[in-house]
Amino acid sequence: ATVSQNPERVHTDRPDPSQRRAMPAIDEAATVNFDTIAREWRCKWSAEAGKISLTKIQELVEKYSEQLKAIPHVKTVQR
Repeated sequence: ATVSQNPERVHTDRPDPSQRRAMPAIDEAATVNFDTIAREWRCKWSAEAGKISLTKIQELVEKYSEQLKAIPHVKTVQR
């Protein structure tokens, strides 16, 4: 999948699920396994103008939520 700087241009070509590689164990004894890698986005905001920056970022999250969820291998999008 390709995500460009322009959120309107999210390509959602889904790969064949049978082609996915298993996640590796991450410890020497091979007992710590995982199936998800999470990404967290943090944004700076200011208290100016009634915290309008928070309102604007929420509007963007709502606007592009479905496109974010459509990106291949994305399990969930939370706010």
